[in-house]
Amino acid sequence: MGEPRLIDYKDRDTWLAHRSMGIGASEMPILFGVAPATWGSIYSLWLEKTGQQAREPIEGEYLEIGTAIEPTVAALYESRTGRKLWTGGGPFCVAEHPRLHFLRATPDRFVAEADGKPGVGDLQIKNAGWYKAQDWEDAPPDAVQIQVQTEIACMGVEWGSAAALIGGNAFRFHDLDRDPSLIAEIEAQAEWFWGLVERREPPPIDGSPATTRALKLLHPLDTGGTAILHAEAIDWLDDLLAAKERAKADKKVMDDAENKLRHAIGDATFAELPDGRRLSLKTTERKGYEVQPVTFRTLRVQK
Repeated sequence: MGEPRLIDYKDRDTWLAHRSMGIGASEMPILFGVAPATWGSIYSLWLEKTGQQAREPIEGEYLEIGTAIEPTVAALYESRTGRKLWTGGGPFCVAEHPRLHFLRATPDRFVAEADGKPGVGDLQIKNAGWYKAQDWEDAPPDAVQIQVQTEIACMGVEWGSAAALIGGNAFRFHDLDRDPSLIAEIEAQAEWFWGLVERREPPPIDGSPATTRALKLLHPLDTGGTAILHAEAIDWLDDLLAAKERAKADKKVMDDAENKLRHAIGDATFAELPDGRRLSLKTTERKGYEVQPVTFRTLRVQK
């Protein structure tokens, strides 16, 4: 596997300046299509790495709290596992893949001592909302597993661990052994993507919100000119028009069915179907401030 290169960028600004020169472990889930929508898309990541668009800054309480609780989660990990952690060279110390020098990882901690584990391990720390609890029951979410396996590959170690504080009051952790087959996929995906970056060849365009947002930022104004499109654009336009027609037809079916149910329920609050399913049609009042209050009823299928 070879020895990983460890680079200490000393401060956040220098660390951020070097992000565009490689792919980080936290970005790899984007290339596998399992990252949350807010992380970006393959196309938006390509724009960033080719210097055409800056990464949208992640700000707000979620980031602030996540950074603040990291030492607490690390202390919980040590307490629950009896293992010893090491911060590495500092928060801006980067492990570089021994073969793919553009593939990098910034471990949250190194697990220096762990009974029954071979050598040093990697630790990734997460702050998760209460609604993510189920995702952490048997294993970390797919995005976290890919991130940890990327860090394992970059550090040249045999195992890693992912720990999360969930909803502010539940702690979960899972160990992950080195997965050679997944790491091979990670390396292949990273080589494919970085080849596109070096050739400045855009990846396929998808319909994700991140790609939509990136395209709007990239082309905010029209020039008055005419673009001559190639033959494949005929299929794109036909697909768009067909999808719009289906959406219209689906909306008509939906509206017809909802109105029939509303008529059948009348003034009742609840309704029960012969198959046992129940509906509610409750009154909701939205208070008015600068406008008049609005009263409406919402049809829902009860669980």
